[in-house]
Amino acid sequence: MNQPINQLRKQHGYRLLTAFLALTCWIALTPVLFGQLTITSNTTQNGGVLNIPNAPNTLNISNVGNPLLTMTNGASTTQTNRVNIGNQAGHSGSLLLEQGSLLDIQGGAGITGVVSIGQAFGATGQVRVRTNALLRGEVNGASVGVEGIGELIVEQGGRMEGRFLGVGDGEGSQGTVLVTGANSRIDLVAWNNFESLFRVGGAGLGTMIVSNGGQVTTTGDGEVGFTGQGILSLFDTGSAITVGETFYVGRGQSGQGTATIAGGATLTSHGGVIGAVNSSNGPGTTGSVTVTGTGTTWINNGELRIGTAAFSFSEPPDFPSSGSLTVTNNASVVNSDKLLVGHLNSGTMTISGGGTVSAIGNDVNFPVAVDLAGGKFSSATATVTGANSALNANGHLRVGVQGNATLTISNGGVVNNHDGMIAFSQETQSSQSSVLVTGAGSQWNNSGNLYVGGNFSHVDSTQFGGQASLTFRDGGLVRSQGDTGIFIFQQSILTGNGGIVMGNTIENRGVVSPGDSAGTMTIAGNFFQNDTGTLLIELGGLAQGTEYDHLIVTNQAFLGGTLAVSLIDGFQLGHNQVFDILTSGNVLSGQFMGLDDNALVGNFNGIDLFIRYAEVPGPAGNGGLVRLYTAIPEPGSMMLVSSLGLFILLRRRKLG
Repeated sequence: MNQPINQLRKQHGYRLLTAFLALTCWIALTPVLFGQLTITSNTTQNGGVLNIPNAPNTLNISNVGNPLLTMTNGASTTQTNRVNIGNQAGHSGSLLLEQGSLLDIQGGAGITGVVSIGQAFGATGQVRVRTNALLRGEVNGASVGVEGIGELIVEQGGRMEGRFLGVGDGEGSQGTVLVTGANSRIDLVAWNNFESLFRVGGAGLGTMIVSNGGQVTTTGDGEVGFTGQGILSLFDTGSAITVGETFYVGRGQSGQGTATIAGGATLTSHGGVIGAVNSSNGPGTTGSVTVTGTGTTWINNGELRIGTAAFSFSEPPDFPSSGSLTVTNNASVVNSDKLLVGHLNSGTMTISGGGTVSAIGNDVNFPVAVDLAGGKFSSATATVTGANSALNANGHLRVGVQGNATLTISNGGVVNNHDGMIAFSQETQSSQSSVLVTGAGSQWNNSGNLYVGGNFSHVDSTQFGGQASLTFRDGGLVRSQGDTGIFIFQQSILTGNGGIVMGNTIENRGVVSPGDSAGTMTIAGNFFQNDTGTLLIELGGLAQGTEYDHLIVTNQAFLGGTLAVSLIDGFQLGHNQVFDILTSGNVLSGQFMGLDDNALVGNFNGIDLFIRYAEVPGPAGNGGLVRLYTAIPEPGSMMLVSSLGLFILLRRRKLG
């Protein structure tokens, strides 16, 4: 008889144990239902302490009637794990912190301390912090637009502190953060081993606006457009955002980020990335940053990449990312490391309206300050236009490294750098890139040498050499102050009309084409053309420098290689015509291959064209001249023409 009783006791004990464990799990997993305070109507806590039962626990502000909790005159709460504002579909809620009040969300019992604003899908929430009040989430922070619609306003000297700020976190969510007014600020600091971070546009739509002296700081990263759409606006003098690590605009997969810094505001970061894809699958990522207005500054104390990837491609990506940077209206960007435009992806940089970008490449072993299209399958476009607009690089400027790049300097824009390189090749990936310098006051100043084409060894190679084009016209100036000067390598071309290229020696191993159609090119320095070089001359009429090409060399011309002559614009040669195609400040040295003095250059529609090398007087001594000319018809030919003309005249008179 004792055995059934013992079995009954044993079964009863199991049931008690099971019930106890279930109750324990229920308590641990559902803290919102145990020890919480839910605000369902307008409530004011005027000083003192707002008591949350069984603290630490949860404060909810949510109902269909949009209840408002106002904490004023130094009010505070008992220890709080979490605050939910608008945590049911169709509900809304608002919180106002003012007059030195404190809402401290400390976390505990395995729950991260966070305020969730617009917690549930279909819900809305708003938090306003002002007049020396403080919203603190030490363990985590604030999520504005979790699945619903959320808004956080920090104004009139209000403050928010935490580790994390997410704006538009969940898919389909909308979040907005406004920090405005002097002494209004958000400060994000790492907690334990967790870095601080603000993320605008996590998976939804996020907007952050900092204005009128507002401040946002994070010791970690700042992200605008992670996998959603992020919009950041920073404007007004005294307004600032400080990012202790990397500032990302367009990051992740399918992220779309847009940032505008304007009106004298300052952004400071340790690194910058604009348009960075992190996967080869799915849609790409886009990012754009505009820095505009006098006194507006982005100070980036690290590397800045515009259009990049977190990995290298073995073949062109199906969904490439893109990034763009615009600096205009007297704004400035100061970058203390390499500036990479189009790094493994597509990048664009525009400097206009007196804007300036300064890049300081501080690696002595690899002194590159600016790379355009640096990597396989990359592309880059850079434009520096307008008076006082400048790109300043204290290291090398490389236009096209494996990828294809274009650089345009126009309307008084200026680019300053050490060595300049166009379309450099690496391994079997060859770049096709170009630079155009056009307009009065437009300058490309190289304090070192300038390499047009070639490869990393600065040697000619038809297998690995890049294909480069350098064009200057209409008053544009290209200058090299290096010991050697400017090299035009095989497969590359130098073209100009109405501009000046200046250097110790301009060495042509590729093609030099004065005129850009018919026109005048001025080389301020020596000109040396080796055996692989070609001087391309176009004849379109009899007017020097406007109808046919004219190359002016201020110092000495060393001739070799090929002279290629072509007729343009329907022009036909006639007898007794002269074309002075090259003049030099010193006597000529050498001749074009196969063309001795008075040699035949070619026959054009029955008219022979010859070449003559001459020494002519100049302002500082004798100079050189290369002349092309057609011959006067031989006497026998002239007699035949005259006789034919007389026969026709007599025939007409007889018929008359």
